[in-house]
Amino acid sequence: SSWRLQDIGPAVVRAGTAPAAFAVTMGNAENKACDCCSGEPPPAAGGHDIMPAQTGSEFEPGLRIDEPIKAVEPHSAVDPPPGPRLTVAIVGTRGLRNVFWYPGSSTPDCYCSIKVAGNELYRTKSITDVMDPMWGEECEIRAPSDSSLEFAVCVGDASSSEVEILGRCELSAEQVLEGFNGALRLFEANMASDNPILRLKVKGDKDYPPGPPSEFQVTLERTSLEKPWGMDVNYQETHALYVIRVLPGPLQEYNAQANEDAQIRRSDFVVCVNDVKGNASLLKNEIAGATKLDLVIRRSQEVVMFLERGEAHQPHGLSFAKPLSEHGLVVQSIDDGVVTEANNRVNNANLKIRVGDRVVAVAGEQGNAATLMQRLETRVGKFQVTVLRVAEPPQDPRDKHKWYWD
Repeated sequence: SSWRLQDIGPAVVRAGTAPAAFAVTMGNAENKACDCCSGEPPPAAGGHDIMPAQTGSEFEPGLRIDEPIKAVEPHSAVDPPPGPRLTVAIVGTRGLRNVFWYPGSSTPDCYCSIKVAGNELYRTKSITDVMDPMWGEECEIRAPSDSSLEFAVCVGDASSSEVEILGRCELSAEQVLEGFNGALRLFEANMASDNPILRLKVKGDKDYPPGPPSEFQVTLERTSLEKPWGMDVNYQETHALYVIRVLPGPLQEYNAQANEDAQIRRSDFVVCVNDVKGNASLLKNEIAGATKLDLVIRRSQEVVMFLERGEAHQPHGLSFAKPLSEHGLVVQSIDDGVVTEANNRVNNANLKIRVGDRVVAVAGEQGNAATLMQRLETRVGKFQVTVLRVAEPPQDPRDKHKWYWD
């Protein structure tokens, strides 16, 4: 069976609208090394960064959530066509590479361009050799009010004019005029995972629409203590309850009438129950002994770490909570081994494997705890390890709308 943090449907494309495009490409049209690789300063005019640039070192892991944002100046590729002024934030991708990808295994440089009716209006900076590029750039463009925006994700060698498309999507004219804050499914994504997406925001003269929430509250009631809530959870994280599945009961009834963005799903975390928080055992007891629940639900954050092991006898260095669960391995401690070596190669603390993370896939393969353990202990060479953790809010409350981008 497959899992995902959230189900994100395909882009809505309405008939009778002209497409506009975002294209993500490797290299550039002039057969020259990109600015980020050549060391040359980027153009000074046209768009601005809303996130720090990625370093893209050989062992830089893929992070699949939004990052803190900072502003820089924009640059546009061509003079904009007449039409309303739009602000577009190109945040990044998720699921762009498949489970066999590893730093250095493909053409490194990747950028995203925006087109209307075939005319390129904006191009992001290049990002080098990362699993899921996170540009975090914001720009202003003008586009006819009856035009859609086209997006495409591509790769290409800086020394070659050939470009390989990693995926395409488009935003209809109606969606553009209404404003957009979400994810579009990437099509023609032959080298991607089963659900590749491009995350972006579009606004006119108003603010960006609210995005999918990272945290939300749910109230449930039942007629007696004997009636099941319909929520199967695991509490090995110690500070939160991990949702394993939704079953018949008040929770399933709630999901049936709730907006999709506010439904409780597998791999969500319950972080507070009736003002009780910080201890998973207490949360579980509160659920069992109440007929009314005020829940705080937080989405999962997915992080991919790249490990390299020369010999099977090299220790991975992880120990896991007991008893082993059917739904992943919860990290209890980290000692010397290939995981510590990988952590030491990463500067960003949010991209390291840490205590409390739940290992859900090894080398792209899922399974029960025993299967994951066996793969982790015997796998050699370069491979991915995927973990889930409770998504964390930013330190600055003003950035709350940016910290979860599913």
